[in-house]
Amino acid sequence: MKTNEQRHLLILTCTVCPQVNSNLVRSDREQRLKDYITSLANVQKLSRGIEIDFLVAENSNSVEFIHSGLKKIGVNLDNFTFFSCEQDSLSAISGISAGEHGILREVAASFPLINYDVIWKLTGRLSIENLDKLVSKSTGDFRANRFFSQDHTIDSRFFGMTTNVFKEFALNPPKYSEIPQGKEEFHSGDVFRAIEFYLGFYALRLESKGLSVRGLPGIPLYRGISASTGKSLDGLQTRIKVKVLNRFRRFFIKGLLGVGP
Repeated sequence: MKTNEQRHLLILTCTVCPQVNSNLVRSDREQRLKDYITSLANVQKLSRGIEIDFLVAENSNSVEFIHSGLKKIGVNLDNFTFFSCEQDSLSAISGISAGEHGILREVAASFPLINYDVIWKLTGRLSIENLDKLVSKSTGDFRANRFFSQDHTIDSRFFGMTTNVFKEFALNPPKYSEIPQGKEEFHSGDVFRAIEFYLGFYALRLESKGLSVRGLPGIPLYRGISASTGKSLDGLQTRIKVKVLNRFRRFFIKGLLGVGP
């Protein structure tokens, strides 16, 4: 399928039965399953203006429950593929970023990504109201937004890469650890606390090799519940702020004259 002459695939990462409880408020299996079904149905609805395929990748032996739940509520699954990954054994040892990167690694190793030009990843419990614009107007070898509260991290909830770049990223995960690394560990090998930090590091590597890293054409207007806090991501105040910022985004960027905030 083509959007702006490019074929897009959106990988939706899912873990119905998480293998960790720390830093995770929303851990109940039935609750999370409902979250996935609701969000994936919304993703399908919000993508009607673009041509894109979906790959639902799940790593707790529950992908069939997501499939049957979506089918039960009448979601058109013509452009959906469901992919069952190995049972997650990484998150309990190295943190949830290791488990999520493990999903992407399995997909890159087993799924025919060559059929697509751009591979996107979205956390499966979330949907994005402005998904059509973000996908259709994006450019670059790596397409993502940075978190400016932590200057060297990238929003891992939603990002895209050209296929070859994505495969190199997904097939070569770094070492993850949620244990803080002291300064004495600086020269003992790279260890990343979360995928947000590794994405920032990976973006710098790409740019140093002459590849392009581009911000998304807008801030994603997320819908859903944060698993770590249990709070809604699409409250009225947040929605108003994001819509205002997106409306004037191009003027802010021009005004910065190439200097990030």
